[in-house]
Amino acid sequence: DALVAPQRPQGEPTLLIWGVPVSGPRGSKIAAALTEVCNSLEESVSSLTEPDVIVVWQDLLVLVEATFQSGNERRPNFRGFDRYLDRPDLFSVAPEEVAADGYYELTRSWRIGAALAESLRIPAFLLLNLGPPEKIEVDADLFGALVARSVAHDFGSCSWSDVLEAAQPIEPWLDRYASERHRLLYWR
Repeated sequence: DALVAPQRPQGEPTLLIWGVPVSGPRGSKIAAALTEVCNSLEESVSSLTEPDVIVVWQDLLVLVEATFQSGNERRPNFRGFDRYLDRPDLFSVAPEEVAADGYYELTRSWRIGAALAESLRIPAFLLLNLGPPEKIEVDADLFGALVARSVAHDFGSCSWSDVLEAAQPIEPWLDRYASERHRLLYWR
């Protein structure tokens, strides 16, 4: 819930980590739908996309592209872009501009998340870029300008400390762990 504080979706969420169901009532169905979406985009069967985190409520799907210490990798005009730029309605600029900016992982996650939400008939999708603020804030602004944001599809970013703060109270072991990594997580 800390990831989507303003929306406060109802019901028990389903959680997948790297495409694998962890908790919640619909894990297997969502994992199967993710595989179908990746197959429809003609990804290699031996290396389908495994989003870092997927959290699904009845009316909201959140896909998290997380980095720990690094920023978002940029791969301008990478050959794999075409596969994820087949839906111009999801972008606010021409496909060539998206590819030239090089946010391959974010672009791939945006396209897959939108298709997954549609496949599951979930009305809202949020792609969340999670990482160290000094490494993702500028990238998040730049990528956010490339996508067609709407009520049905949105993009945002937050830091690890934002999530930890919003999730208060957290378990003591997690508080200690995050505190020990203060410089990396900007926590306490």
